Amino acid sequence: MEEVKNVIEIKDVTKDYGDFKLDHISFSVPEGSVCGFIGQNGAGKTTTINLILDTINRDSGEIKLFGENIDGKSAELRENIGVVFDEMGFHDFMTAKDINIMMKNIYKNWDEEKFFDYLKKFSLPSRKKCGAFSRGMRMKLQIAVALSHNAKMLIMDEPTSGLDPIVRNEMINIFREFVLEEDHTILLSSHITGDLEKIADEVVFIDGGKIVLVGNKDEILEKHGILKCKKDDLEKISPSLIVGYELSSFGAEALVNDRKAAEKLYPEAVIEPAALEQIMIYYVNAGKR
Repeated sequence: MEEVKNVIEIKDVTKDYGDFKLDHISFSVPEGSVCGFIGQNGAGKTTTINLILDTINRDSGEIKLFGENIDGKSAELRENIGVVFDEMGFHDFMTAKDINIMMKNIYKNWDEEKFFDYLKKFSLPSRKKCGAFSRGMRMKLQIAVALSHNAKMLIMDEPTSGLDPIVRNEMINIFREFVLEEDHTILLSSHITGDLEKIADEVVFIDGGKIVLVGNKDEILEKHGILKCKKDDLEKISPSLIVGYELSSFGAEALVNDRKAAEKLYPEAVIEPAALEQIMIYYVNAGKR
């Protein structure tokens, strides 16, 4: 069986701003996968992405892209990475034609024909100033650019934030097509966990600058469950199984970290599947308790 390669490897990385610290984080992203990078706003997702892209300096730790240490090689390695941020990085007065000319001088592998094909596919005008584009059009323009220099990996920071459900679904289908092509990989940062449930293979969950959960998405969803019981019965549940809980006038609800064990130990309890959003909320709130 062929060994799975990691296109991103982060080992024990720290970045301390004083008021916020990315605290000795470690995770990897396998080649050919979609990795959902989740966490609430301010959890450290954007800082991590900037460290991967080497646009800010880390205090300690090691980062590898495509098996190579980024130190001194980040510009060369970025040739193989398409980047899409929450905010568009192009000046409002530029048109897609202007962007094509600029990108030809930035990327060695820029494919002009592919770029204009994507403009047609996304129904984007080539002569209109991008400052007049809607938010959805701006995101599509960034994605067209990211996909037009033969990138092996896309790194995206909140690309579907603020988009309506129809456009978000369109974006997800575009990402899916990209990954289905030869060994392409996506690191997709988002707090919209519903989008990630549709497309992600792996999940990295960060909170307060620390990695909380890492693993295969389906396994994480399979492992966790929402246990519902009477308030008095909550005390009978082993604390080691409970990530966090909520009390209401109707009873108690708890996120358990081992659904199968909970089902065996408490056969009379109602245990339902947990969504990624519920898992994220319970872990974040548990950290505040």
